[in-house]
Amino acid sequence: MRLNILKISVLSILSVLAVLMIAGAAFFWRLTSGPVSMSFLNGKIETAINSQLNDMRVTLGDAVLALDKTTYVPHVQFQNLILRDAEGTVLASAPRAAVTLDSEALLSGKIVATSLELIGPKISARRNLDGTIVLGVGGQADTVAEQATGKGDITADQPSATTQSNGAKLIALLAAPSGKETLSTLQSIRISEAALNVFDDANSATWNAPQADLTFQKLATGFAVIAKADVSSAGAPWHAEISANYDRDKHVFDVNTTVDNLIPANVAEKIFALSQFAKVKIPLSGHIEFSVGDDGLVHSGNAELLASAGEVNLPDYLARPIAVDEGNLRVNYDAAAKRFIIDNSSVRVGGERADVTGSIEPVRAEDGKLTALNIAVKANNVNLNSQDNSKSSILVDHIEFSGKAAIEQARLDIDDLVVMSGNSGVRLRGIITGGEKSPGIQLAGRVRDLSAEMVKQLWPPIVAPRSRNWVNDHVIDGRVSEGTFQ
Repeated sequence: MRLNILKISVLSILSVLAVLMIAGAAFFWRLTSGPVSMSFLNGKIETAINSQLNDMRVTLGDAVLALDKTTYVPHVQFQNLILRDAEGTVLASAPRAAVTLDSEALLSGKIVATSLELIGPKISARRNLDGTIVLGVGGQADTVAEQATGKGDITADQPSATTQSNGAKLIALLAAPSGKETLSTLQSIRISEAALNVFDDANSATWNAPQADLTFQKLATGFAVIAKADVSSAGAPWHAEISANYDRDKHVFDVNTTVDNLIPANVAEKIFALSQFAKVKIPLSGHIEFSVGDDGLVHSGNAELLASAGEVNLPDYLARPIAVDEGNLRVNYDAAAKRFIIDNSSVRVGGERADVTGSIEPVRAEDGKLTALNIAVKANNVNLNSQDNSKSSILVDHIEFSGKAAIEQARLDIDDLVVMSGNSGVRLRGIITGGEKSPGIQLAGRVRDLSAEMVKQLWPPIVAPRSRNWVNDHVIDGRVSEGTFQ
């Protein structure tokens, strides 16, 4: 009798477990096709969260149970989260959101939110002419395909500062000491699967990241921001990972950035000298650090980048592309002089290492808008590639360049360009402008003690092309002791 009862009990338990496993498997299969509504949780969680807010209110849409796309673990999400201040102004919104609750508080019957995740919103950031930075979070991100085809509704070229300024209030809450402000229990805000757009008003630059992840973490001294994204401006996207700490007392951000496959010609599309005249298509990867105040002023900065194989594409009317094997770039920011210093840098061209130093000084209008770059570069031990199809090259002692690259105009002013190899050399100045149909070139200079081979290497194809072709074909040896050209 007892044996029968035991067998029946075991079979009953196994049957229940089998039913639960089948039901669980069926429910998991249901989750793979989309979220499951759990709207009965809405009122309790929304009421509990709002009881912690003094001057703000959260509105939650329907609660749903969904699968995490990475871990495939079910978790509760809310659709259409909206955070408003006391005046009803929207501080942040997202098509989906997740709230993390304090487990210890739950044991005592309390619901306390410790973190908030906004999923799939649009984020627009803008650096104004006065240096201030504003942030807005809201709306629903377009798909990657919509952004690539331009069919999405991101009007990112010049985002409105008015629509963004409210987002700054959300960050101010994280910077506040615990217990001093609303949301003192909220330790972090995470933003995932976001469409990020950054517009720099002073430099007229725009960057887009269709899939960005950001985390705002509260610290004792302020808060930290961690972000990673594939960024595009023109051409192939480049990867960036950013970590920034904000000190509320010093009002300073300390930023550490890692970049991978950043191509200057793509991120400097507004600068004729770097994106059109001399397209610097050299992938850069490395580390960038800088300190910036919440007023937008940079206090200090440095960068150490490695250059992979690439080339500097000069216009074919001037020279053939310069193939770069590899290199390293070290840059420091001089806050007093407001310029970037290039030092202890080098590139390898044609198997020879060329040491590079120089400086880049931004030139701004009275309103702070970037109008030009003063550029000074010196390179020693440079291997000049052949201008024709031969394999010959010339090693020069040094090249020095100083000039100005305009931002709003397709113009490069050459104040001084010197190429020296021993006692042989060329020195010139002039202006090169871009045009829809043809370039404009005004050059004047002088030469000294040039060999025939060096004349062939330095003679631009656009200058007296028939004479240049004749010299290349018929002159074998000789020297130009002195001369001028214009």
